Amino acid sequence: MSRATPLSGQASKTAEVRVSSTSLWSDDVWRLDGVTPGANRADFTLTWSFSLGDAGSFTDPAWSVLRTDAKTFLWSLKIDPPAGLARIQDATVMRLFGSLRVLIRWMAAHQLTTFSALTEREADRYIDVIALRRSTSGKLIGAVTRGMHARVIRLIYQQGDKLAHPMVEEPFPGQSAGLSRSGVTAWAHTPDEIAAPLL
Repeated sequence: MSRATPLSGQASKTAEVRVSSTSLWSDDVWRLDGVTPGANRADFTLTWSFSLGDAGSFTDPAWSVLRTDAKTFLWSLKIDPPAGLARIQDATVMRLFGSLRVLIRWMAAHQLTTFSALTEREADRYIDVIALRRSTSGKLIGAVTRGMHARVIRLIYQQGDKLAHPMVEEPFPGQSAGLSRSGVTAWAHTPDEIAAPLL
């Protein structure tokens, strides 16, 4: 079985880079290898052609710049994470993707087409929106979920040297990034009832 190919400079943007034994970096669907015993194969299938509502699909040409950086960001956490953090496993790649997808949908709704447009102010606006979301039970989402969404943005900033259009302003200055030396902590799944209102 082939192993995933590490990023090297601009190699992440070429069709030859493998993200698994069956998927290339350039594919619209990534089928990751790290399926755990008893898990569903679909739980390790990542689809980039998700809907952006009125803004179309994320695989539309208009979103190619952000899509390239989004793919680079996600994969870089697996093979070249920020200093002091462990490489993430495929299960965490999937959880991160769910959170990243929520952010991208919010960005599309606010005409933010690159991560460089995600300023400190915009990051604060996004977390304010997240904090107002309610679960199906009617309760406001918890601090862990809010912190998880903030950590995604912080990681995008930290991985800026690997992106074509990185964030310029540090998000949430002076606040904890919610990270530990062992990697991303408490990375919760984002339920549909939270993600859907952000379209």
